[in-house]
Amino acid sequence: MREQLASGTSEAERPVQAHRLAWSLTVCTYKREKVLPRCIRCAIESTRRPSEVIIVDASPYWQTTRDAVLAEFEAGNPDINFVYVQARRASLTAQRNQGLEMTSGDIAFMLDDDSLLYPDAAERIMEVFEADVTHSLVSLTPMFVPVPPDAAEQAGKADQPVKGHGGKDESKSSFLRRWMRNFLWSNKQLLPYDGRDAKPPLPEAIRNFGVIPALFSTGSACFRTAVVREAGFEEMLERYAAGEDWDICERIKHRGQFGFVPAARQCHLVAAGGRLSQATVSMLTYFNFLALHVVHSTDPARSQRQYRQMLWRRLLSDTLSDLAKRRWKLPRARGAWRALKMMPRFFAMSPQELRKWYPQFQREIIAADNG
Repeated sequence: MREQLASGTSEAERPVQAHRLAWSLTVCTYKREKVLPRCIRCAIESTRRPSEVIIVDASPYWQTTRDAVLAEFEAGNPDINFVYVQARRASLTAQRNQGLEMTSGDIAFMLDDDSLLYPDAAERIMEVFEADVTHSLVSLTPMFVPVPPDAAEQAGKADQPVKGHGGKDESKSSFLRRWMRNFLWSNKQLLPYDGRDAKPPLPEAIRNFGVIPALFSTGSACFRTAVVREAGFEEMLERYAAGEDWDICERIKHRGQFGFVPAARQCHLVAAGGRLSQATVSMLTYFNFLALHVVHSTDPARSQRQYRQMLWRRLLSDTLSDLAKRRWKLPRARGAWRALKMMPRFFAMSPQELRKWYPQFQREIIAADNG
């Protein structure tokens, strides 16, 4: 039996103490050599610095970008391990898994290559993870803000975007707008594989940090490395892997909770380079949702019923959105319509058949895109 402590409390009864965790920056990139250094620079200038920076590059000229990045950052930051490798395959999910293979930090900051951390963002995220000694949280996401942290430095540079995506607080919208979003399912993305949405209360230890419970973490999220590496991102998805973040969260939600940290900020830039047309993005998004449910749903028949309902509503909402923004060719609505037409083909396949067919189907769509 273990000896009693001087205070009279046994070691087994002592409260669990937080310990200092290490975080790794893991970035997957494709033809973003102009904005990628900004992502890295903001991360290593954090008040809580990463232990390593891992870049997985699918660009055809990846060596040139690698040499430029390492020349700029490696020598001046000897406390950070820089790893820059060629992607085995040009696929966001495959690149994420490749990066995770090399990640040694306790927490993997899986940022998009055009996402910029504010100086104290990593510190705010890490203090929550460290306070969560029971590992109730598996992923946290910094809040998105429209102004980048380096806006002043980049002002006047024509090749550098200085505007980010800013999420709208829908709780402040009118009753009619909120009703319409609910009716049209505009607030739904990847439906739960088990048919259940649940946001359990946050553990007591982290309630003072202002964490907002969430059903999933969006792109540019921070994961407990061991959990996300064990689950793995879905490599059935090709280069434009819409839904990959919702998918990984659906498959690890039994391991813990997700949340947004308002005190931590990031800016997801409106950046060009290696992008697809809106019509192609819309098609791939809806096709990916169908494919993911064929493979992972606990009840494919239920999923098919729900997605049929969702796509009819999205067809209406996407049409209204296209017309309101004067997109006369209705790119988003066409994506919803094509998904509706192809839904029976998706759900007629077994998971094995779909895994074999779907990657090539995505490549054909991407190859036909005019940008």
